[in-house]
Amino acid sequence: MRARDEATTDFKTTTSKDQDTIKLLKIIKQIMFCNDTMKFSLHALKKAYQHFNTIEQSRAVTPNEYLDSFMNCVDVIIYSGGEIGLDPDMIKLAEADIGVKYTKGTDYQKTKIHAAAKELYLATCFFL
Repeated sequence: MRARDEATTDFKTTTSKDQDTIKLLKIIKQIMFCNDTMKFSLHALKKAYQHFNTIEQSRAVTPNEYLDSFMNCVDVIIYSGGEIGLDPDMIKLAEADIGVKYTKGTDYQKTKIHAAAKELYLATCFFL
């Protein structure tokens, strides 16, 4: 694990110099979920999406444990440079909830639309 941590770009540039434990934990989480050592590689991002799309709650797992695993998958996608819930259909649903067209909104309204779209998408995925 240590060798894989040290091989990452983030470890070399920031973590080892600053002794930033939060960044180190993020690197470890990405390695455990993606089996990849490059922070923004397309391979890691594809694996993160694949893991997110196939995660399911088994009978032995409580809802809280499943929520933790689910949110770990989301975190890994974000750490790998991906986005969740921002496809055009989700944006249209969020526009209806907010009451503002994305193209005509202010930066603040666009941020609210993105947040609403992401929340709606994640809630749907979690319950499915």
